[in-house]
Amino acid sequence: MSLLFPPRVTKPGRAAAALASLALLLGVMLEPAAFGQETSTRIENNDPSVIYRGTWSVVQESRASGGSFHQARSAGAAVTYTFTGPFVTWVFSKGPNRGIARVIIDGQVREENFDLYAPTEQFQQSFTWGGMQGDASHTIRIEVTGTRNGLSTDTFVDVDAFLVI
Repeated sequence: MSLLFPPRVTKPGRAAAALASLALLLGVMLEPAAFGQETSTRIENNDPSVIYRGTWSVVQESRASGGSFHQARSAGAAVTYTFTGPFVTWVFSKGPNRGIARVIIDGQVREENFDLYAPTEQFQQSFTWGGMQGDASHTIRIEVTGTRNGLSTDTFVDVDAFLVI
C-alpha cells in the first residue's frame, strides 16, 4: 500500500503546540500528555514559589501528590504560582465537602465556577490550560469563591500541586 503523503517526523512538542492552538481556537481544552509531551515539572503545594493569601491549612494525606495539600474555605483566599511554559496543570482533590474556585491566568478569568464537588473523595485530579507563549512568564491564580454546589456540604478548595509542561 502506498501513502499519498510521506510520513513526516516532527520534534516532540511541535504537534502538541499546534494541537493546543487549534483546541483554543475551537474552545476546547486538551490534555497535553495525550500529544506525547513527556517532560513536565511538578511543583508541590508546599514549594516556596507557591504563594498563599488568606487562611489556608495544610492537610497531611498519603493519597495527595506529595503527601499533603493546602486547603481553604473562606472567600478571597487565593494561591498564585508563576511559571514559564505553554501549559499549566492544577492538581487538586474533589470531594463531598469541596466548593467552587475561580481560575485566573495572566489576569484573564479562565474558569469562573470551577466545581470541585464529587460524591466521594478523589485525589490527584487535574485540569490543564494551554496555548500560552512557552518562553514567557505566566501566573496562575486559584481563588476560593466561598460558594458551593448544592450537593456539597462545604466550600473547601484544595491545591495539591502544579505541573508545568
